[in-house]
Amino acid sequence: MYDIKELLLKYTKNRKLIIILLMLILGIILIFIPSEKHEAKISDSSFDIIRDGEEKRLVGLLREIDGIKNAKVMISYSDNGSKEYYYDENEENEEVRMKKSSKLVALRGNEGENPVLIREKAPEINGASIVITCEPGLSEEVVYKTVSRALGIEVHKIQIVLNDGR
Repeated sequence: MYDIKELLLKYTKNRKLIIILLMLILGIILIFIPSEKHEAKISDSSFDIIRDGEEKRLVGLLREIDGIKNAKVMISYSDNGSKEYYYDENEENEEVRMKKSSKLVALRGNEGENPVLIREKAPEINGASIVITCEPGLSEEVVYKTVSRALGIEVHKIQIVLNDGR
């Protein structure tokens, strides 16, 4: 039988192997530690303002195209967007236990305390439905390209109904 001291001496002579194994173990441990993201959804009232603003902007743009008399737009979204706030994170190492705490950082101003915003993610657009009253002979292709570029979505996510003004 092998003695424990002999085994340790035998396998600790190759330091490169030990360093590689320790790095591998550390990497596996780091993969399973969850990373914390502090995101808050945009409130429904803010989302309604964003949605209404986009729809009005698109209606105004479409009315500028020759041949379009009126337009009605409905944009559908996959989410409400989100805001990411800054948190002050502290880690305390007490012998065996490790404590982690995080506090929302806020700035004081005239309107009270406001959290520090890192980034705001706009709501993602799923598609758009548009009803247009237009003169006969209006090219649908122009409308599809205009809407696609204005909203930053693919053409297949757009539905257009043309009503000629007869």
